[in-house]
Amino acid sequence: SFPTNCLSLMTISGAKGSLVNFSQISCLLGQQELEGRRVPRMASGKTLPCFAPYDAGARSCGFVGDRFLSGLRPQEYYFHCMAGREGLIDTTVKTSRSGYLQRCMVKNLETLRVHYDASVRDNADGSIVQFYYGEDGLDVTQ
Repeated sequence: SFPTNCLSLMTISGAKGSLVNFSQISCLLGQQELEGRRVPRMASGKTLPCFAPYDAGARSCGFVGDRFLSGLRPQEYYFHCMAGREGLIDTTVKTSRSGYLQRCMVKNLETLRVHYDASVRDNADGSIVQFYYGEDGLDVTQ
């Protein structure tokens, strides 16, 4: 049967959101991780000042059992913000890294030209890099 819940309908149809978003809104956020591991302890043995030293409970190690629909506790919100900030930094660093790699690649390949016989040659020394452009010799300008 087709879901009558509008949020579920949007997620399943692919119109908006993902299953992760849906589960975070309706079920729970789950374990929050930093650098692929549970939230680390400080020198005092606590993950946050509000927990007892060396508390081995799930909540004190970054597990968020609440959902966005009913609201998060301050500790859970803090853990979630820590993980979200790490994700934001990763995205920023990866974007700049991939942009730099693309720039280097384009700079290194700019001397290559496709010649009249569909071969790819290096203009610097005239050496043949590829006998047929694109392996099939298809002229993309036609």
